[in-house]
Amino acid sequence: MNNKTSDQENATFPVTYDDSYLFKRHQELVERLFLKIHWYSVKVLDKDAFFNKLLFPIIVHSLYLTLHFKHEAYKNEQEYRFLQTFPLDAFPPEVKSRSRNYSLVEYREFDWRSVAARALKKIWIGTAADKPKAFQLVRNCLEAFNINSVELLESKIPYRVL
Repeated sequence: MNNKTSDQENATFPVTYDDSYLFKRHQELVERLFLKIHWYSVKVLDKDAFFNKLLFPIIVHSLYLTLHFKHEAYKNEQEYRFLQTFPLDAFPPEVKSRSRNYSLVEYREFDWRSVAARALKKIWIGTAADKPKAFQLVRNCLEAFNINSVELLESKIPYRVL
């Protein structure tokens, strides 16, 4: 589902869980980078041209890969991501903050129920969670929002502390 409203761009896409394909995409990115460096090495580029012709495309492709891929161990999540982009001169509306450890995390609320009320099918409880409390919290939240067709599952991915 791709929607465009004014200067804002919205996108919904599935996450890819294929490490070998991600590696191949990284390899292609590096190879293209070296080709561009070689091509532009014969030209004298000013700072702006260097950024626009070499660095900016690398940044964009790297962000794309970061957003679209996740480690194969999480494949059972079958995650979808929701992305909103805004013009550089516009700050996203209604940015909120919450504390996490010793920092503030900025976020935006997304009312997915008004867009796709039946989109949520399963909730996986992570391996590091206090299982009884986590399951009860999720049940309470689902009940509070009158959502009753969601399957609750326990993640089997091994949790390691290094």
